[in-house]
Amino acid sequence: MCWFEKNGQVIANHSVEHSLSLPKPGWAEHDPELIWWHDFLEIVYFLLDASRISPDLIAALGISTISPAVVAVGGGWHRP
Repeated sequence: MCWFEKNGQVIANHSVEHSLSLPKPGWAEHDPELIWWHDFLEIVYFLLDASRISPDLIAALGISTISPAVVAVGGGWHRP
């Protein structure tokens, strides 16, 4: 994940590796609680610390993946 200034300058970036479950031939799965939510929070907390930015100054977050995936999350900081 990268955090940018409005002018496009990178403020901070961080990523984590995660595992992929292959339960059957042709199947691939991620555990949304462990992979998506835990890793997302780890990255966000790292970036907040590294950038020294107040969460109140963050206007938006965008997340991109290389595979078709949807993880529904409720308002606030609910879990998937």
